[in-house]
Amino acid sequence: MRKQSRGAAPEFLASKWEEWGLAWEENLTKDKRSAWNWRQLDNEKVNLKLLPPLKLQAGNHCSFCDACPVSPPSNETIEHFRPKSKFPRLAWQWENLYFCCDFCQGRKSEKWEPELLAPDQLGYAFADYFYPDYTTGKIEVRPDISTEMQKSAECTLLLYGLNHPRHLPCRLDAQERRSALQEWDINRFPYRDFLEAGEKGSAI
Repeated sequence: MRKQSRGAAPEFLASKWEEWGLAWEENLTKDKRSAWNWRQLDNEKVNLKLLPPLKLQAGNHCSFCDACPVSPPSNETIEHFRPKSKFPRLAWQWENLYFCCDFCQGRKSEKWEPELLAPDQLGYAFADYFYPDYTTGKIEVRPDISTEMQKSAECTLLLYGLNHPRHLPCRLDAQERRSALQEWDINRFPYRDFLEAGEKGSAI
């Protein structure tokens, strides 16, 4: 999971997110089975307005697994970090939204743990929590960090399925391609932190 810097909320969202969140909360209060639908603004669904700035923030990579490009069998979507079923007032809050592949989103679904790491949270850095295993393609939790940090790291790996078997050969393939194309900018590759950790000599 790559560190991100959060930009300012789009103007249309900054002025509407609280109103829309309260309306969604009211819908759920009346009927917990209420179906989620993205609102429309200026004849366009709001998720389509949000995808470009969220993709830019994530460097066109999935905010959680760091896959790039996000293309079939995965598809581009927007992740509610704090689930909209549990935190309805935050359903439209800019700081709660991330560009994501639908595989990561589907793995996490509406699950939530307060220890979960966000890519733009203050003080987060991949190397402070994780290290790569270049024999398996897994992301491992650092053994030399506090119990609290280990819990956050394990929670993040589990809820987003970051060590799901589909990721492991893809990470190893990316490592092989990176070795052959070292002149390329790192942002042209998926799994950037996994690759960079070895280049910086920080693998444990």
